Amino acid sequence: MGFGDHLREIAQGFQRARTEPLANHPLAALIRQSWPSSLRDSLGGRDAERYQFVGSPGQGQWSAAPWLAVLLHTVTKSAMGGFYPVYLFEPGFQTVCLVMGQGAQQLTDAVGRKRAGVELALRAQQMRANGGRWREQGFNEGPFTTLKFVTTANQRDYAADPWSNTAAFGKRYAVSALPEDAELVADLRAMLQLYDAMAEQRILKFSEEDEELSTLSAAGELPSGSLDGAKKVIVHKQIERRHRDRKLIERVKKQLGVECQACHFDFASAYGSLMEKFIEAHHNVPISTLPDTGAILKPTEADFMVLCSNCHRAIHRAGCPDLMEFKKHHVKGHFYKS
Repeated sequence: MGFGDHLREIAQGFQRARTEPLANHPLAALIRQSWPSSLRDSLGGRDAERYQFVGSPGQGQWSAAPWLAVLLHTVTKSAMGGFYPVYLFEPGFQTVCLVMGQGAQQLTDAVGRKRAGVELALRAQQMRANGGRWREQGFNEGPFTTLKFVTTANQRDYAADPWSNTAAFGKRYAVSALPEDAELVADLRAMLQLYDAMAEQRILKFSEEDEELSTLSAAGELPSGSLDGAKKVIVHKQIERRHRDRKLIERVKKQLGVECQACHFDFASAYGSLMEKFIEAHHNVPISTLPDTGAILKPTEADFMVLCSNCHRAIHRAGCPDLMEFKKHHVKGHFYKS
């Protein structure tokens, strides 16, 4: 059975299969095993070895529609994040699309569905801008309608589905008139060439950004509103790591003291001298002024501020404003001194 045969069988049987238990279902096994294997075999050679082929009918329960992703480990560790070529069925299972899509789950878990939908649409624009000559390869920007977050019973939800905006470009096939496997594979090879070129640019670091956003969310440091503030904090933390110097930090604490400059909590007064080291140094230099090649930083208020751990986390959540703005709009604790 060829790859096109698997596409037809899935399109014709998936909606009925969804009314039956997922566990040990033969169509689920075909989607997870035979479908990816047929695509791998069709590619053959070194191409088949370079990528990971992942097919899914759902996890624990049937999804609204199955998908098959082709992953490059330098771009993403799993289908939950990053970007990759993926086969998706559209409403009604009359059409199947090969698109340059994105993993949404990790981002959604970190920032919520609404903000993730906005960000994924912006990322799709970036992918089109950095995707090379995809139009000349016969691909278009859609729109392509995903079934991932809607039920097949309520087609009124399809047009409003925000995940329809996450595919950057691709090609649609009618299931009733699928081309031969040779043409399907030729289209996939063209898509993979674009994928490889995008990966080599190292510009679209979506997977790494999602990991950073997950870390901010888990630490309670994720700013509210649009993700612009969160991205600023991510860059801020990256620069802090790049310019981390223990001796310099010790000099900062010695120079600026052990009292939090935001809420004025004094570690030495509260706990004694043994706890002085728990005051933290926060980078106070505007990010735009720090070159990637390095910077000469001094243990002064021009470059740093000292904060307690709570205020340090809170200033990140606020988007790293300067000290006066942070104190004016965000510090309301009883340690605050006017």
